[in-house]
Amino acid sequence: MFVSAVRLVADYLVLGTAAWFLLRDSGNAHEGRGVSFRLQHVHLGWASWMASVSGTVLVAFLIVRRDALATSVAPVADVLKVIALWCLLFVLLPLSVRRTLGTTKVHTSLPLVAAGLLLVSVDAVVVVDPQGPGDLGRLVGFGGLAMLAVGFVSFALGLGLVPAIIVHPNTRRFLVWWLYGTLVFPVALFHAVLRRIRPTTTSSARKHRTRALVVLVPLLLYATATLRNRFLLYTSPPSDDQYCLAQPSSSTAGAPEHIANVPRTLRLVQEGGTINDASCLNETGIFGIVRPTTIEDLRQTLAFARAKGLRASIAGARHSMGGQSFVKNGLVVDMTALHQMTVDPKRNVLTVQSGATWKEVQDFLHPRGLSVKAMQSVNPLTVGGTIAVNAHGIDHRVGTIESSIRSLRVMLSDGTLVTLSRQQEPELFRSIVGGYGLLGVIVEADIEVTVNEMYELERRVIDYREVPDLFETTIAGDDRYKLLYGHLSTAPHNFLREMLLYTYRSADRPEVSIPPLREAGYVEVSRLTFNIGKAGPLGRWTKWMVEKYVLPHVRPCYESRNQALTAPEACLISRNQAMYSSTDALKSSLKRRTEILQEYFVPRHRLVEFVDGLRGALADKKADLLNASLRVVHKDDLVLGYAKDDVFAVVLYFSQRTGAEGNADMGRLTRQLIDFAGSLGGTFYLPYQLHYTKQQIRAAYPELDVFLELKAKYDPSGVFSNRLYEKYFG
Repeated sequence: MFVSAVRLVADYLVLGTAAWFLLRDSGNAHEGRGVSFRLQHVHLGWASWMASVSGTVLVAFLIVRRDALATSVAPVADVLKVIALWCLLFVLLPLSVRRTLGTTKVHTSLPLVAAGLLLVSVDAVVVVDPQGPGDLGRLVGFGGLAMLAVGFVSFALGLGLVPAIIVHPNTRRFLVWWLYGTLVFPVALFHAVLRRIRPTTTSSARKHRTRALVVLVPLLLYATATLRNRFLLYTSPPSDDQYCLAQPSSSTAGAPEHIANVPRTLRLVQEGGTINDASCLNETGIFGIVRPTTIEDLRQTLAFARAKGLRASIAGARHSMGGQSFVKNGLVVDMTALHQMTVDPKRNVLTVQSGATWKEVQDFLHPRGLSVKAMQSVNPLTVGGTIAVNAHGIDHRVGTIESSIRSLRVMLSDGTLVTLSRQQEPELFRSIVGGYGLLGVIVEADIEVTVNEMYELERRVIDYREVPDLFETTIAGDDRYKLLYGHLSTAPHNFLREMLLYTYRSADRPEVSIPPLREAGYVEVSRLTFNIGKAGPLGRWTKWMVEKYVLPHVRPCYESRNQALTAPEACLISRNQAMYSSTDALKSSLKRRTEILQEYFVPRHRLVEFVDGLRGALADKKADLLNASLRVVHKDDLVLGYAKDDVFAVVLYFSQRTGAEGNADMGRLTRQLIDFAGSLGGTFYLPYQLHYTKQQIRAAYPELDVFLELKAKYDPSGVFSNRLYEKYFG
């Protein structure tokens, strides 16, 4: 409020200064001149009325747009746009006064009066008490309503002041003319319609220049503010990191009534309220969130859930997009406080608690000369979440995370802590990995790590039809190739036809020391590129051109002096750095839109057929495809395994509207693509939006009944649940 008060005082100082200049200029202009207001009041009244109408429209617009301005990335730019448009209308007043009085001084002061009055109105609507209570209070705030009234009164009195100080600055009739100028605008307009405005004596060229300036300057101001605002919107992250993943509301809507009976031994970090995931489409009322810090805390949490008859869901970074980490009125077990880790460098085995993120793992391993074998392509996700969905990454030799797991420590619903591996309790091991936290809580994992070494990045621009043969004949059998992924074009002119294929080969440069890890640079450029891709066909073409021609020059490459002299085009990068990707560039401030993932697995020899069908399906749908990536996955042996054979994974990254219509459109597209992938012998991934049908799940996951039998065996009280389970199996 202090800042608001200071701004308001400053606005009135501007207004007072403008009025003083206007009084001085008008007095000089009329010294010795007996100007009859009866001859000029029609033009002054007409111009004042036009200014009043435009100002009223402006304030009404600001009220309507109050919420948007309050949450804008650049509210100053937004208000600047409004000022520019309003000035475009208000220039009629100074032009009319100049035309009427034939003076060159008066009109230079009038826009200052307009600016002062405008700033008062803007502060009244935008600045003061934006979060006030009540129905109207939610729109502008009670303080805002009061200041808005002040702004309106000041606006009307200020416009009435214009004819008063111009015509009778030093007479007793000053207040009369002031009142007249404030109230007589509609009558003056009617008179102005019946009379023609007297032509000026200004030269035609000068008149045209003046008119051009008063029109072009506000338009230029508007265009500049629009571009600046759009640039800031496209490059700025959400103010609260990821708005739907921020600390949820403290509202208790949807929470069970017995929440007050929570014992002191179970401390909730959130009571009631709601929770969401990375899609921002699954806000759900919950019992609360508990964040255990020890194994005993976790055991007490499960005991509490059993005693209260609560369903419990296991959560980490919550990057699954269909509510797989929470359930309505359930207890969310946030595992992120369990993130300790140790490494055995002799066996190359990392022992890590499930709440650790892959970024924490990479930061821990990098100084020790080690690197993970398998993880997702981004590192803010947790180890437990990756195991629960059996995720895969860009190491085409390793495949999924399952292949690098030596053993797991899992807590069952009765609090029992068991150790699982392919040799010890193999049935439960095959169900826990890729089991979405429905049979037990992954507490700790032993996973294989490998040596961190320098790779040489290669990039090919190829036709998508070349991929299967190129992989089989050139890459798969060459041990020097360590990492691989591809990006299909989303540009309209070569949609899903051209591909950028990235491969990393062992550099064999013993003289090159491995540099420290560093965060990805040019995040704003990447975010701008992704957001431009949401702006239609031209935006998607621009995004592809940037990825194809610009991004190769801003990668975090490392070159030794000797290599730079001998092979300046080479790009050296460590294994950890190649896999050290965050989601910062994907976080957007755009409202009413969200980004979601889908993933399909098709036999390698049928990739071209799938891409062709995908192109046809997307041509008829209202889907904004921002990115289409290619990965390599090997056949797995899990109960809920998605790779029936060696497959290519096609990862689709869509931008969609957050309303019901956007969800419905995406649901129809998803079911169509699932059926198409199935017709080619392929499958789909479960961690994303729940648009698929029960029949489609059963067709893609034939051991589903086995999984449900194991669920009944190891979780007989039904403690573990989530939205995926409730919708399809509960």
